[in-house]
Amino acid sequence: MTLIELESISNRRPDLCEGCVLDYMKVLGTADPIVAYQSPGTMTVANGNHRVEAAHRLGWTHIRAEVRIPESPHAATLYQDQRIPGGCGHTASGNRF
Repeated sequence: MTLIELESISNRRPDLCEGCVLDYMKVLGTADPIVAYQSPGTMTVANGNHRVEAAHRLGWTHIRAEVRIPESPHAATLYQDQRIPGGCGHTASGNRF
């Protein structure tokens, strides 16, 4: 595990579930680290976009991450694009945790 700068993340997403972001803002200090692929001068988040947004809103400058080196130049993009639509885990009551 390592700390990475939020500013080094190249793929912040605007289409995140607001409920998830708010939930992570409550528990971010104990949440699992994000998974990010390292490319020259940048990081691509493969798992953890809601946590990245929560950290940004909380004013954090760094976040815990499991940093991986991609096997190919497109590995991070391919992994990131395999998202599950509507898979955030929120219930009808809006609770996730």
